[in-house]
Amino acid sequence: MPRSLVHRALTAAVVAAVLGLAGCGGDDGPEPDPDAFCALAPDVVPVEQASPEALAALIDVAPEALRDDLAVLRSAADRLAEYDEGDPAALEAEFEIRFDPEYAGARDLVESAIAGCARSTITTFPGADPPDTTVQEDAP
Repeated sequence: MPRSLVHRALTAAVVAAVLGLAGCGGDDGPEPDPDAFCALAPDVVPVEQASPEALAALIDVAPEALRDDLAVLRSAADRLAEYDEGDPAALEAEFEIRFDPEYAGARDLVESAIAGCARSTITTFPGADPPDTTVQEDAP
C-alpha cells in the first residue's frame, strides 16, 4: 500500500477510535461531545500556540481517549505561560517541552483528531451489535 494511503488509513482509524469512544464517558468529568470538540478545535490550532484556557475548554468535551493527551498539552501551555515574552529561560523551556516524547506523542494524536474533524464524517449505524462506526472521507 503506498505510504499516503497507509497514513490516511491510520489517521482515519485514530479518528474513528477517538471520536467513536466519545459515547463511552465515565463519571470522571463532563460527557464527551464530538460536535463541541470539533467546534472548539480551531481554537487550539496550531496546538503549539494554544492557550491553557482553550485547551481546558477542549478537555471538557473531548473523547475520553484524548483527555490525557490534552492534559499533557495544557500542562505544557501552563508552564510556558509562566514566562515573560523575551525571557531567555522561556526559549530553553519551550525547547525542552517541544522535544519531550510525551508532549510530541500527545501533540500528534490531538492534531490527528482535530484534522479528522475537518476531513471525516463519523457515521454510526444503529442496531448493529456492537454499534458499527465507520469513517467516510469527505469529498475534496
